[in-house]
Amino acid sequence: YTDLNITPEPTVTIEPDQADIMAEKWVAVEIELKSSKEYSTTERDTYALPVNGVFKNRTTGTELKIPAFFDGDNIWRIRFAGTETGIWDYTVECDSDESLSSYKGSVGVSSYSGDLDVYKHGFVTARYGKKYFTYDDGTAFFYLGDTHWTMFKEEFDSAGDHAGDTGAASHFKYIVDKRVEQGYTVYQSEPIEAPFDLSAGKISRRSLNGFAEADKYFQYLAEKGLTHANA
Repeated sequence: YTDLNITPEPTVTIEPDQADIMAEKWVAVEIELKSSKEYSTTERDTYALPVNGVFKNRTTGTELKIPAFFDGDNIWRIRFAGTETGIWDYTVECDSDESLSSYKGSVGVSSYSGDLDVYKHGFVTARYGKKYFTYDDGTAFFYLGDTHWTMFKEEFDSAGDHAGDTGAASHFKYIVDKRVEQGYTVYQSEPIEAPFDLSAGKISRRSLNGFAEADKYFQYLAEKGLTHANA
């Protein structure tokens, strides 16, 4: 694998007074939307309600449409990762709820300041050549991963019964940290015994809580710079 001809980008810094929300390139931020309407968790019309954030870069004109997700009660959330530096202005689209569509604001995306490749070079893609993986900027990506079949059975905040004599304060974090130390770039997982269940075609309060629990695992993987291949 050889890298494409990559021209390093100049470092861009957005000051806090230039945008409502501050972020770094490729690192996701969360925007909370609160509706003035009452919604039922168990009604499909609630969590299937089309709510989208439309983000536009002031400098380049690049536009991204990001779907929001229902998070219980009257809350929706949008998770946005800026693919370019600069100030992104956003509005919210929702034809049937004016209180949601009234949201607007801006996200200031500065250059990434850390040392994780997935944020230095961008998310993994196959669009260059289409037969091999690269990061977004064309830097070669080596896919090395194995599968954690029962990820949600591993304790997140404690050693638990599965940690054995490892001395780990968190069995899940112990496993992830070991993979990072070994040079893995991908973390594959299966939702076996997941704390959520969508088989009935509805979202229960238990499943919403389960998604929030799963978020902790997914976020830790992201913070460690691993690409997560979640079945």
